[in-house]
Formats: sequence, structure tokens, C-alpha cells
Amino acid sequence: INVLTDRKYKFNININLTVIGIFLFVFYFTTNKTFLLPSLLGLIILMLSVVILLISILLINNKGILITRVDTLWVIFLILFVSHIAFNNLITQETIVDIFVYTSCIIFLLLIKVKISYFDYPLKLIKILGLIYACSAIFQYLYTDVYISYILPLFNQYEQFTILKLLNKNSYTGFTNQTAHLAGYTVSGIGIILFSNWKRKF
Repeated sequence: INVLTDRKYKFNININLTVIGIFLFVFYFTTNKTFLLPSLLGLIILMLSVVILLISILLINNKGILITRVDTLWVIFLILFVSHIAFNNLITQETIVDIFVYTSCIIFLLLIKVKISYFDYPLKLIKILGLIYACSAIFQYLYTDVYISYILPLFNQYEQFTILKLLNKNSYTGFTNQTAHLAGYTVSGIGIILFSNWKRKF
């Protein structure tokens, strides 16, 4: 009985850690480029999510890494990307961050060959934030003065300049720093909502 209890306890820990790791990873990419998540804190969360997944899948669950052809192509892309930066002496703080983010994404792809149910909470997060970002654009359009007074100062100086420049062109960014980011987050959220409803019907 004790052995069965220990196995069940270990299984529960593994599921929780894996879901938490995926959730944190998705949280980073759904709040990146917004005032909701400072850059440094975001990178810490990203690193933490990868560490949690490594511990959960490789150590607790004792699973190996399955490398597919698609994974191989992404690894080759990363090698070429890093080589291009190194050979052309383009090493800056920004490129180092880019390398870290891309490497984290590839590690994530290698580790997340898990049950689809593990993505339930991350997908819910994308849906909720997608709706929030959509509403933020409407808020910015209807209450531009309030947005400029209270929301805009939450961005850094360069982002504020970019947002104001876009506003002058009647382009809206909502809680993000670019119209493209706003569109991406919103479409992702709406897409998951529509897919979820379609899946229930069939």
C-alpha cells in the first residue's frame, strides 16, 4: 500500500509541475510586449518555466527526449542564427536575449510531447488575455485621454513614443506596445474560443 501511495504522490507532483511549467511558458509569451510584465521579470519567468519542465519530465518522470524532423530543423535554425550573430559581430544585449528566448522555445518543443489535457489551463489563459487585449483596444479608442494619462506611463519611454506615433496614425495598441502584438494576442484568443466551440459540436 505504501508503494502504491508513493507512486500516486509522485505522479501527482509530475502532472502539477508539467502543467505549471507550460502555464508559465505560455504566460510569458501572452504578456510579453505589454506593460503587464517587465522585461527582466518576464525572462526570469521564462527561465523558471524551462527549469520546471526539465525537472518534471527528465528527472521526476524519467522520460527521454524525442527529437522529430521538425525539432531538428528548429535546432539547425538556432545554430545558423547564433552563427550569423557571432560571425557578423552582432552580439548585443538584445541579441543575447533573442538567443535565450529562441533556445527556450526549442527546449520547450523538445519537452512538451505530453497529453493535450496538460494545455487546458494555458489555453484558457490565452482566451482570457485575448479578450482583455481586445477590450483594451476599445478602451484606448473610446477613452484616449484616460489611456494617455494612466496607461501610457506604464510603458518605457521608447514604447511611449512608439504608441503615440501610432495613435497619430489612428492605430491602436491597447495594453501592448505595437498594433501587431495586439492583433496577434487578440486573434489567438478568438481563434482558440472558436476552435473550442467547434470541437464541442463535433
